[in-house]
Amino acid sequence: PTNYEVLFMHGGGHGQFAAVPLNLCSDRSQTATYVVSGTWSQRACAEAQKYCNVKMVNKTAPDYTSFPELTEDDIAEGSKFIWVCSNETVNGVELHRLPRLPGVHRGRVPLVVDDEG
Repeated sequence: PTNYEVLFMHGGGHGQFAAVPLNLCSDRSQTATYVVSGTWSQRACAEAQKYCNVKMVNKTAPDYTSFPELTEDDIAEGSKFIWVCSNETVNGVELHRLPRLPGVHRGRVPLVVDDEG
């Protein structure tokens, strides 16, 4: 659809772990929301913390057997983006449809999806 943008980038997953916050947060004081649902999202969240403030949504640790429902309180106020991994290959968590963002954030905060696995 015309309201989506897709980037195909080299560097693999670890390369995009840094590229996303470096491009979407203009300085370290800005905040991003990371939904941690397994190994890959844990690594992405850790990398992002080098470049911006991170609000981590980590409701299913340590087992990581499902993707959490997102609530209004989960999304950081002023979040520049919401990051999710749709295919946590190590933990076996796979999203078959994009998560539904809570009310006020829907359509206003970019949803970044690592769909690499």
